Amino acid sequence: MTKIVKTSNDIRAHRPDPAMIARLRAQRDHDIQPDPDEATGEPVFRIREAVRRRIVQGKYHDGDMAAFRAAFRSVSQSGFASALGISVDTLQNWEQGRRHPVGPAKALLRLLARHPGLLLHDLIPAAG
Repeated sequence: MTKIVKTSNDIRAHRPDPAMIARLRAQRDHDIQPDPDEATGEPVFRIREAVRRRIVQGKYHDGDMAAFRAAFRSVSQSGFASALGISVDTLQNWEQGRRHPVGPAKALLRLLARHPGLLLHDLIPAAG
């Protein structure tokens, strides 16, 4: 059995850049529209049209996936990943721009951008 040893320098080398994280958070906060229906308690999807359109087209910019997931205000990162049938690590890679969705995942995200109710009413209950 091979033992893998990582030094603290190896671990630090793979950390996301703090400037990139700040840029993604700022983009996400900019792209999420205020929710006027918070008083109802209903989970509501609110995202800028430009971000939604890019996701529908399958053309992602930095921060789009984080803004898309965060637009489902009542859904946690792990809940979103579970509903899509992916790991939390995969979702984090998408959100941090290290990877982009492909194949069936990309098609599902395009569908969710057009019909966000599918996530809230069909995918999350089925995943639970």
